[in-house]
Amino acid sequence: PTGVDLPIVREDQFFTKASTFLGIPVGATVRSALRVYDPRLQKGSTVRVDVLAEDGRVLATRRLFPGNNTIAQAQDPTFQQVAGYDAILDLRRSFPELDEVARYHLRVTPETPGMEYWAFVSVTDNESQHVLLITSK
Repeated sequence: PTGVDLPIVREDQFFTKASTFLGIPVGATVRSALRVYDPRLQKGSTVRVDVLAEDGRVLATRRLFPGNNTIAQAQDPTFQQVAGYDAILDLRRSFPELDEVARYHLRVTPETPGMEYWAFVSVTDNESQHVLLITSK
């Protein structure tokens, strides 16, 4: 690659409804992770994660709790704003059902009323360490 393309998320682009991340590869040559952020930090906020086969079948479901985990948004100790965060750092290991497919989709659905969130999937090539970010619009 000739450079890095990082998605910049503006406040009016946070998700409020279900979002789907398409075509995530499965295999020994890659590893994939899902990260979910709750930028408004609603305590106890939850999202449902559905793992979908390419034909739409639900292979597995899990809940994440970004409202129960916080991360500082700056290194400055006087900066008080924090965000919620949760992740599945190894999707293949977390979902044995993925062994039956070559590609899959993830659907993330907020379960907390009024919740705004941001999520993305990172796919890392084990040999080159190149990272592909899969985002939803």
